[in-house]
Amino acid sequence: MVMGLEMEQKRCVIITSHVMGGIPSGLLDSSGGDYVVCADGGLRYALDAGIRPDVVIGDFDSADEDDVARIAVSADAEIIRLNTEKDDTDLLAAVKYGISKALSDFLVVGGLSGRFDHSMGNVQALSFLLDMRCSGWIRDGANRCVMIGSSRDGAGRIELEPDDTSYFSVFSYTERSQGVTIRNAKYETCGELFTHSYPRGVSNEFIEGKLAEIEVVDGRLLIALSAKR
Repeated sequence: MVMGLEMEQKRCVIITSHVMGGIPSGLLDSSGGDYVVCADGGLRYALDAGIRPDVVIGDFDSADEDDVARIAVSADAEIIRLNTEKDDTDLLAAVKYGISKALSDFLVVGGLSGRFDHSMGNVQALSFLLDMRCSGWIRDGANRCVMIGSSRDGAGRIELEPDDTSYFSVFSYTERSQGVTIRNAKYETCGELFTHSYPRGVSNEFIEGKLAEIEVVDGRLLIALSAKR
């Protein structure tokens, strides 16, 4: 039971098979507060950054078998091989594995700048995390995204630190998102309706020194932060 409590306090960091620019220095907790899962080819990015994973999971169609063999021998890492014909993506399998370890705070590293179909599947994994009453971010290169909204608990809310180097955009992930309120931003809304077929929330801007507040009463919002060019 004590072990379960220790795991709940950790963040689950999942490293995907495509990380734009590699893993940024300082992204992971150097004190060991992160539980690191490599999804298939994410192992190479971890090793290049000097990160030793706790688990490597996937069907290993993109991981180097020599890397897998070395990590299995030289580190206390669990290796989980998946069938190549499966319903779950490697990332979703990694997410489910983290949830099985009583983890509820997730950071997915990579997964937005490679194949478009994989990127869409990874965004869907954020929605799956909401279903499981967990939270998660995806971070890849110049882009970050998070999803908020109703699961079994009702409304969703988030505060974003002001960042003058990035835009933030708000999209309705569900067909309709009702009661969308955006405060402390260049473009604000108050209890409005967003739909999945009209991108009215693109390229909003932060106000210096103020936390941007985003709320939705019913529905799910995908919030994307992208570096200004």
